[in-house]
Amino acid sequence: MITKLTKEQEAKIPEFINKWVDKASEPIDVEKCNKAVKNIYKDMGQKEPIVIYGRSPLETSYLAWLYLIDHNTGSQLRSQLDSQLDSQLYSQLYSQLYSQLYSQLDSQLDSQLGSQLRSQLRSQLDSQLDSQLDPLSTDQQCELIKELLPHFKEQLQLIQSCFYVTTWWSAWAGFYEFGDYIGVKYDKQKYNLFKDFCEQVHFIIPFEGICFISDKPRVINWNDKGQLHSETYKAIEYEDTYGWTCLNGVKVPEKLVATPAHELTLDYYKELESADHRIEFVAKYGVERMKSLGTVIDTYENYKGHEYWDRYIFGKSKYELIDMRKVYNDDREAIFLGMVHQGNGMYIMECVGSGVTTIKQALENRIEEDLTEYECADFH
Repeated sequence: MITKLTKEQEAKIPEFINKWVDKASEPIDVEKCNKAVKNIYKDMGQKEPIVIYGRSPLETSYLAWLYLIDHNTGSQLRSQLDSQLDSQLYSQLYSQLYSQLYSQLDSQLDSQLGSQLRSQLRSQLDSQLDSQLDPLSTDQQCELIKELLPHFKEQLQLIQSCFYVTTWWSAWAGFYEFGDYIGVKYDKQKYNLFKDFCEQVHFIIPFEGICFISDKPRVINWNDKGQLHSETYKAIEYEDTYGWTCLNGVKVPEKLVATPAHELTLDYYKELESADHRIEFVAKYGVERMKSLGTVIDTYENYKGHEYWDRYIFGKSKYELIDMRKVYNDDREAIFLGMVHQGNGMYIMECVGSGVTTIKQALENRIEEDLTEYECADFH
């Protein structure tokens, strides 16, 4: 039994992490991918599937959707759809479907790939697939589509409930591969099935006799903390340009990334409803620049002399109370509590309402608790 790693083995851990992180954007080897998928189907006792490829999860979902429409409604509906669907949907997706049909890590890696990619893919697919359909239902030339839209959405819901993003499994594949390297004994057949599948398959929609697979992203940008991040373009982009923008691991509006820092305005800041988006705005806009627009009316430095405040509250978070009423046209609500976020180390500003003149009041409002018992001699 292995109970302790050698120094040489420990030194190898980053290599395994980097290998599987890099595989996230490594192009699919179609021959290896076909083999891996068919082997998985065979091991499950299923017949060998036809494998259809899309350039992104969105396009792959469209392909699966069109297949389900055709498979479930027959050739009559297909001929009607051919004349009614808009040209882009038909030429790029429907024809591609049929041409292909007939021709046919360790916790770090988990946080980078599993939680971020998987959750963002799912949320974007939910919203984008529906948004791509909505224009069809309002087009006067697509009355037939309008009548059949509930049926089409049933197919979309089926797709959304059964697709798999394998980045979570890739984390485990890296873990198991390291185990193999240090001498852990596995069922080799199952180990190779799992590892080969995770190496090639990034996104899959499996059905009986057929499955739909997306190519991997052609670009994935990380910051030095291993978070999805790009200050100039999409953090993730696929071959068909599908993707999304992220700053420091937070999915943000494309406008926030595309707008140079010196062109960002407070009017846009006010438009952002998400607290996470506002944090990223402040980081890009510049903390000192943001604070300079207001007036600091209280600071953590005014609360020295008490161990509780120094060690547990002010010493780490470095609170400041900032009056931003001039920026907000004398809005009485525009009093902000500035602080260092203990999770990511970023400086954030949070509106704490009106009538607040001290950090103590701001904190009491936030946690709904009287902090008087923790006062020190020079507490305001």
